[in-house]
Amino acid sequence: MVYPKMKGKHLERPVFSPEQFLKYRAKFGIIPESKILETLILLFSNRLLEQIREKHKITEIPDMFGNFGRLYVVDGTAGRVGILGGFGIGAPATVMAMEETIAYGTKKFVIVGTAGGISPDLKIGDTVVCNKSIRMKGLPIII
Repeated sequence: MVYPKMKGKHLERPVFSPEQFLKYRAKFGIIPESKILETLILLFSNRLLEQIREKHKITEIPDMFGNFGRLYVVDGTAGRVGILGGFGIGAPATVMAMEETIAYGTKKFVIVGTAGGISPDLKIGDTVVCNKSIRMKGLPIII
């Protein structure tokens, strides 16, 4: 597989930065009242989010993302760890959520989801821990 399909694409500058997005939101008074979390767990599965809500103590931070996700603080973490779910699926939705929370101060992310793989060494159900990402969809470099 040749990467990237368009030479130099991954080095291009984004259309706007997270900081510019925050300035835009502030202009319209759309800024969070609560402090953003240092570490954020992103969940693609609404079913998993509901199971976590049933079995663990988490508190919703209302109106942080409007209709584009539900943000929770994990009780007992002194407000340092949160969970974001219901924000969509795929790279564009993930990057939008991550870029916004990075601009507010989030430093660490754990993404829990599913994906396909092309390695013959992987079997269905294997756990894969990624430590890097490759931008292929014209999205900003965030990891």
